[in-house]
Parts: sequence; structure tokens; C-alpha cells
Amino acid sequence: MTIIYGVDTTKTVTPMEVRQAIETCFVEAHRQDTNLEIGEENLTDENYCREIVRKAFRETEGDYENPNKESLMKVVDYLANYSSSLRDRETIENHKKEISSLVELIS
Repeated sequence: MTIIYGVDTTKTVTPMEVRQAIETCFVEAHRQDTNLEIGEENLTDENYCREIVRKAFRETEGDYENPNKESLMKVVDYLANYSSSLRDRETIENHKKEISSLVELIS
């Protein structure tokens, strides 16, 4: 069994699970950048990160409440570009690769 940002890749993967994985990924990356401990409660940071993901859906004309494969990939690309000034390229590409692999599993 392989779990990527809370998604079990051995089971059917839904667009909503991938959207949640994107949010989890972004929150974890933000916590690393701000030196917060994983699991440390900081709802402001989680809300901040989720709002960035919502903005990515708006900017790419995707539906946050009803995502599909195409909109999720556009969001992944948007967030990778957004993060380019915040994180190193290797980290961004690793996160993008993990999330993209989840998008590909959507049936």
C-alpha cells in the first residue's frame, strides 16, 4: 500500500481526494518553509494555504467544489509556478510529480 498525502494509491482515487492531497501538500510545504513542526496546530497557516489553493482554482477557471483531472493539473501547474519564488526547483518538482501521479490515477 502506498499513501501519498493521505491518498491510498491502491484504491480508486477521486478528484476530491486529489484536491485534498494538494491542500495537504501545500500546507506541509508551507510549514517546512516557516519552520513549523509537522502536526503543530496553526489553523491560520492551514487556512492561508487552503485559500491559495482556492485562488489557484479561480485563476485557472477550475471548480474547487467539483474538480476534474484537467482542472487539477492546471492547479498543480499554477501552484508550482506560484511556489517558484518560495521553494527550490527540486522540491517543487518532487511535489508536482507526487500530485501528478495521483491525478493520473483518477478514473
